[in-house]
Amino acid sequence: MAGVTRRAALAPGLAAAAGMAACTPIGGAGTGIASDLPEGSRIVLVRHMDRDNGTLNAMGLQRAQDLVAAIADIPLDDIYTHDLRRNVDSARPLAQARAIEMTLIDLDRAPGSLPGLAAGRSIIWVGNRGNLAEIWNVLSLPGAPPRLGYGDIAVVEAAPARRLTVERRRFGPRPSTD
Repeated sequence: MAGVTRRAALAPGLAAAAGMAACTPIGGAGTGIASDLPEGSRIVLVRHMDRDNGTLNAMGLQRAQDLVAAIADIPLDDIYTHDLRRNVDSARPLAQARAIEMTLIDLDRAPGSLPGLAAGRSIIWVGNRGNLAEIWNVLSLPGAPPRLGYGDIAVVEAAPARRLTVERRRFGPRPSTD
């Protein structure tokens, strides 16, 4: 696969991450508990785009394109996902627009690996409901993990005084199902 790097095992012990051109905040920003992530580290969490039977449908393909503009204000160092076709297809337009090679991570290692990969960097994870919830828990963010639907984004940033902040955003139309 051109433009894709596979990483099967990354830092397994590190657990200590058709619409509007711009995102709109939903629910504002929240502050989490103390974090070991260095100030300025950022993990953008997004679910794969709309799908039918495992592959992106027309709305999902459009939403994947819309993601590029939706997070244009967020610098990115790396784009991570895993090898499910819908996830790779969701991340591809962003990777092409930013000229960043996608890195595939073994699904079981992603939640524990992402905080270490984000240390001092700005990354995005294009994931699935289950692993997005696991990442929320690994980062010890407050409350229940959000149920990120199609078009929902959570931007987790390491703020001063070892605090994590979470900004919720939404882009594109509300999906009929997710």
